[in-house]
Amino acid sequence: MTAFTNKKAQRLAPLVAILACAAFGLSLSTQGWRSRITTFDLIPAVERAQDFIASGRVPDRGILTSFASYTPPGTVWLMLPGVLAFKDPRLFEFVGTGILYVGTLFGIFLLARSYFGMPCALLSVGLYGLSELGLFYSGSLWPRGHPFFYVWMAYWAGRWVAHRKTRYLAAALVTWAAGMYVFMEIAPAIFMVPVIWFLYRPPLKVTPLIVAAAAIFALWYPYLRFESTRGFADIRSQVLRHKALPTNYRDSWCDPHIVLRSSEGAASVESVAMPASAENRRTGFMVRLGTLWGRWNWIPANFEHTLKIGGNSVALAALALVSLFLISISSPSAARAPVRRRRWITSLAVVSVCLIVVALLCNELLIARFASDDGRLESSTIVSIRRFEVMIAAAAMVLMIFKTKIVSLIERLKFTGDVPLPLLRHPDNAKLFCISLMVPWLVLLLVVESDEHLERFWWLWPLQVIALAALVTYVSARLQLSRIFACTAAACLAAMLLLNPSSLLSGVGHWGPGWSGEDAAEIRVADALAQRLAGKNHAAIGYQMYIWRFMASFNVADPKYKVGADFDLLYKTLHGISNTDRCAEGISSGDEFRIVQINPNPRDLKVTEYFDVSADKNFQLVEQFGPYQLFQRF
Repeated sequence: MTAFTNKKAQRLAPLVAILACAAFGLSLSTQGWRSRITTFDLIPAVERAQDFIASGRVPDRGILTSFASYTPPGTVWLMLPGVLAFKDPRLFEFVGTGILYVGTLFGIFLLARSYFGMPCALLSVGLYGLSELGLFYSGSLWPRGHPFFYVWMAYWAGRWVAHRKTRYLAAALVTWAAGMYVFMEIAPAIFMVPVIWFLYRPPLKVTPLIVAAAAIFALWYPYLRFESTRGFADIRSQVLRHKALPTNYRDSWCDPHIVLRSSEGAASVESVAMPASAENRRTGFMVRLGTLWGRWNWIPANFEHTLKIGGNSVALAALALVSLFLISISSPSAARAPVRRRRWITSLAVVSVCLIVVALLCNELLIARFASDDGRLESSTIVSIRRFEVMIAAAAMVLMIFKTKIVSLIERLKFTGDVPLPLLRHPDNAKLFCISLMVPWLVLLLVVESDEHLERFWWLWPLQVIALAALVTYVSARLQLSRIFACTAAACLAAMLLLNPSSLLSGVGHWGPGWSGEDAAEIRVADALAQRLAGKNHAAIGYQMYIWRFMASFNVADPKYKVGADFDLLYKTLHGISNTDRCAEGISSGDEFRIVQINPNPRDLKVTEYFDVSADKNFQLVEQFGPYQLFQRF
């Protein structure tokens, strides 16, 4: 009886640990919820979820991307449980995010345990669940590729190889399609499937794939039917990455001639991409080459959301890559073949010489000669090239000096300790994990447009965390390092990942006003305006505030986009008040009230554009809440 009780406790302990991490993470992400409002990007998803509840209309489109094209309505379905459960729009996201967050933690646990054992699985859950990006996904449905779908896709792909059954491939494909239905940023994950099949040749049976195709079609049918009426323009826009916004978008504004200014006072002008002419093709090539040289700086993109000390993100990225390398050479099946020391040493020496040659050839003088019309490069491009040269040369020196010790390390990884793997039976699955991470990572490095979109890498974070955790658990166990060393390394890794003001430490300063925090200024403005309307259910409310340009320009594609749409949602959901001012720029000559923002919101100081409107003497200031002034026409 005692043995049975102990065995049951051992099985329940991981479950309790995961749930405890989930509870703690959710308490951190939801604290201070009263001081937030729904992100502007999610307003159309909320309204479509409300439309589904009110009229039963199945959502057939989501929000607009940065290309002004419609996404699939996956986010609408994730928003729906919160809209059903709560009346306060500040809580709409938390049901969907909570389900995905807990599901991601369980997926990380199963994935890490199957490849690297129980210690790695528990450490991975804690590191991801309490990291900045993990806490972000636990409290926000902001449209991004979600790691939940990537983690479970990688897990099913691993079982496809391990158990040689096509139904697991079908599960992986359906999971990927569901993630795409939320946001298409997760598209590069599909490239792991052909690579895995080419290297491992697991079986492909028709019946499970037909069932998966039917499930995917049923899921995507509403969106595909909608796209068929638009000639699939939105899908083309997102696949080809070109804007679908017409040049005459101002025609949808009430005043097409209104001036949009920046906070510096100058008129804000939107740049329009023109087709490359024959004269500027070489300059365009130079720009693309400079961007290509700068892409290696994007490898630590996700690791920047960690401890804010110099070099921490680069060190973590380097550790993740080292871990992937050591994992790939520590596969148990490799122990069957002896390591040929002399061949390995010679190979490392040749690689180091090749790296030195690459470092010498990749200099700014040679690149400028072939890539620039005037023989000059941008200073940022030169800095990127020089950093690349230094890193390549340093790697070459390390390989040359320590090649013998590196071969000794490889021998130890292949012939010493081992870690029991409870789920995946194939002896070579450690390499499979590396494929699951490196293939989409490399694809993203090639296709991401610029360093302004590094959030496109965020969904890779769970597997990157597993790679780091495996370094201090799985790899150290294979090297038969002491437990004291492994525990110390795990503690240092946790400090590097979690001691970040934006993650764990962010919750400390908010406990003063209570766990839920204080009402945001926007909520107090909505409450004050509702009191002044004295029971009316509609009013003309205008807005003069700092905005992103897309808030007004996207109105030509979707009328739900307008300046002040986030305020309109507060009036409608909290007080049942509809705003009759539907102008895209947020301002109308018939406004009864006007909300003026006197300075940018501290939550986003990058929002610096506003519409330049002369003051109307009929409006008088009646109240002020934070950066917002409430004017009423008398």
